Amino acid sequence: MLLLNWNERTPDFIEQMDEICPMGSRITLVSDEKPHDFHALRLSNCRLNHVKGDPTSAASLRKLDPSSYSSLVWLQPEGGGESADSSLLVSFLAVQQALRDADSGGPTPRLVAEVSSPSMKELILSRGCTGDLLLPAELASGVLVQFALQPALNTVYSELLAAEGKEIFIAPASLYAAPGEELTCGALYARARTRGEVLMGLRRAGDSAPMLNPPKGMKVKLGEGDKLVVLGEAF
Repeated sequence: MLLLNWNERTPDFIEQMDEICPMGSRITLVSDEKPHDFHALRLSNCRLNHVKGDPTSAASLRKLDPSSYSSLVWLQPEGGGESADSSLLVSFLAVQQALRDADSGGPTPRLVAEVSSPSMKELILSRGCTGDLLLPAELASGVLVQFALQPALNTVYSELLAAEGKEIFIAPASLYAAPGEELTCGALYARARTRGEVLMGLRRAGDSAPMLNPPKGMKVKLGEGDKLVVLGEAF
């Protein structure tokens, strides 16, 4: 992985990456200066090294041969904001230029980046920059890891994290079963699917916490005050 820039979330991101990467994986950090807490990281599977360079310079990136990496993650530098978004656009264009110069003919690295505003996200995409751009409301180090390593989850996370996407909410059991009706949780899963929803758990009347992922074979008799935790469209 080629990692561009460093911020306060970077150590957590790298440590999570280290937990799921195979032994011998490499992470190369590119930043103007080596972070003061760089050597405090204790990794088991990844080899971490720092290269002093400008993440917005095609010449700097060309020396690193970005085409040899499976993924490239652009983190907003300390402070973030509009200036960081502008740097991201320049950096993406520099990466694309470096990849064109390399012309390896093989697969190109997956690009994942933080971006501050929806308008800048649209601008970057309109310039032909391909990759996954994450807005602040979508950001967490774990999400960045999943985007970088499991591209197939892109659609799932985009749906869950988008303002107009699906919601997790609590619905009255009466929407899924008649009062006093006894049925299996498997039947409840099926009834939720007919509504375009995914059943995630049960909260019985009087319980302070829901039971998540109940076994399909478990029989329940739902009554007044019982709730279901579902993923779907609440409104």
